[in-house]
Amino acid sequence: MKKCYIFAGGEFDGFFDQVKEGDYIIGADKGYTYIEKIGLRPHIIIGDFDSAKKPDFENKIVLKPEKDETDLYAAINIGIKKGYKKIIVYGALGGRISHTIANIKILEDFKKKGIDIELKNKNQRLFVIDKNFIEKNK
Repeated sequence: MKKCYIFAGGEFDGFFDQVKEGDYIIGADKGYTYIEKIGLRPHIIIGDFDSAKKPDFENKIVLKPEKDETDLYAAINIGIKKGYKKIIVYGALGGRISHTIANIKILEDFKKKGIDIELKNKNQRLFVIDKNFIEKNK
């Protein structure tokens, strides 16, 4: 299954996946700096860039700071419009607790729409389960 990887601007402690052909990479605001740090190239960057310098990148969307959705929410919507139903987000846990709680709430909102989102860092994987969830032992 092809995946959309989004890098948000929260705490970042590394990338623990393997990008494969057909996967899509989005930098949300400061998250683009993490993408550069690990040597990947994003397909698109989106944000109001209130927490990082606006990048000199040809494929970017600049949002107004006064908006009803977060930069991460806007990035997720781009992934969905590109046809992705599995989205993995780095840089969405830790830091300001209000941001972490908002990011966790996003999981439930999109799960109801059939989109599986996982917030991931070195020691944690957060995702919403439903009645179709099957646990596989490794």
